[in-house]
Amino acid sequence: MIKARFLAGTFEAFRLRWFRWFWLGRATSAAAFQIRGVVRDWLVYSLTSSALALSWVGASWGVATFLFSLLGGAASDRVNKRKLLILGQAICGAIPLSVALLIFGGAIRVWHLALSSFFLGALFSFVIPARQALLTELVPRQVLMNAMALSTVGMALAGVFASSMSGLLVEQSGPGMVYVLIALLYGVTAWIYLQLPASERRGGRDISVRSDLIEGGRYVLRQPQLLGLMALELGRVILYRPYMTLLPVFAADVFDTGAVGLGLLKGASAVGGLLGSLTIASLGDIRHKGWLLLGTGGLSGIGLITLGQAPSFAVAMVCLLMVTIAGNAYMVTRSTLLQSVSNPRMRGRMVGFIRLIWGLAPLGTLPVGALADAIGAPLTVTLEGVAVIVLFALLALFQPRLCRLRRGPGE
Repeated sequence: MIKARFLAGTFEAFRLRWFRWFWLGRATSAAAFQIRGVVRDWLVYSLTSSALALSWVGASWGVATFLFSLLGGAASDRVNKRKLLILGQAICGAIPLSVALLIFGGAIRVWHLALSSFFLGALFSFVIPARQALLTELVPRQVLMNAMALSTVGMALAGVFASSMSGLLVEQSGPGMVYVLIALLYGVTAWIYLQLPASERRGGRDISVRSDLIEGGRYVLRQPQLLGLMALELGRVILYRPYMTLLPVFAADVFDTGAVGLGLLKGASAVGGLLGSLTIASLGDIRHKGWLLLGTGGLSGIGLITLGQAPSFAVAMVCLLMVTIAGNAYMVTRSTLLQSVSNPRMRGRMVGFIRLIWGLAPLGTLPVGALADAIGAPLTVTLEGVAVIVLFALLALFQPRLCRLRRGPGE
């Protein structure tokens, strides 16, 4: 009886038909994203043997995110979110197809990969705010955290299979065919989003986009809870996320496992994300979300330290599990708080502000790449973990408002 209740609570959002379609679209898009991450990073490192090159190619995504995230957030508050998602995913499919043609023609260069990352980053600056804001329209508020967690479960499940198999696909079929597969997956995602109902379009959109953005900025400044969440995200983007760009270095140089090893490391990350998301889904509408946010952030730092000191490939995979269990639990909690605290009319723009912060990732990835070239990836990741722990400990000590975050302004 208890087991049945646990399962019913964990998968509550799946009772909703529209959420099932949404979940499937999120999963296929995530599969394309994860496969692209493996093949792109392996191509970059094969061409350059440089951790710094991995960082600046990854930074091109961040630059696009920084430039377009506010516009994307404002657009999702003004237009039909479903149509925006469909169009965005369809265009996403054209970009990897063009990379595949360059590979088949023997003309691929590192700057092509950086440019493709920039264009995809620009597109996702519109897609992600629309997707998150649309989810809040598809499910009741009391199911929102469960739906957020389960949609992340879909992303993680796709990552488990896509990441683990992508290294093998690169070695067996070649990177060109893998990019063709990525294009097909984005096309399938666009078709899935066609099955969703038309989203709400907020009234009163006769004011300019600039006025929308100014209104959103003033709204954030008047909400201490939102300011706290965004300050926390800024620290995490700069100190925590750069480790992901160094995984090809671990696979190629530290453990000598090749493209298959990189795929397995990405797969271990996806498994950890799956476990973290399922854990949050099973908790239901937990009240003490602020403590959960800070606790999982600190645990991700501990995981980075163990990853940096891992003596073998197998141990490194286990350490990645810890890093991503905590990291995904943090991400789901932060996304839920952001959507719950925000006025429904502002949700797209709030995601846009978070994406703007993600666009500052080069402030972390570029120094980390240069540091890894100088002192090695293991020590660099260890130092990242120490910095993350210090950040979250200081915030817990000096920002008690974050610890008290629960659901919304009145709680």
